[in-house]
Amino acid sequence: MKEKDIIINIKVMQKDRKKLETERALKIDEMCETVKGLSKENKDVVSTKLTNDIMEINAQIDPKIEECNLYIQEQLDKAIYLKLDVEYIKEMVS
Repeated sequence: MKEKDIIINIKVMQKDRKKLETERALKIDEMCETVKGLSKENKDVVSTKLTNDIMEINAQIDPKIEECNLYIQEQLDKAIYLKLDVEYIKEMVS
């Protein structure tokens, strides 16, 4: 395995992580938009539900993002183990 392979693996995982982060942001934005037009009385009830829904979305997506982060770290560890140019790899994926 060469630096190029590690860089490709990391870039693919970074792209997956970005998709997950975007998906989470879009879902949360969509839910927040529905709250904007509500009356004050309803906002308190909906706000509590919205908070719970956001926590649920985070509970679903955060572990997937963490998996991406772990995979990226594993690739860097593999590069160290294989005595590859880790600084070059980090520079190329930053």
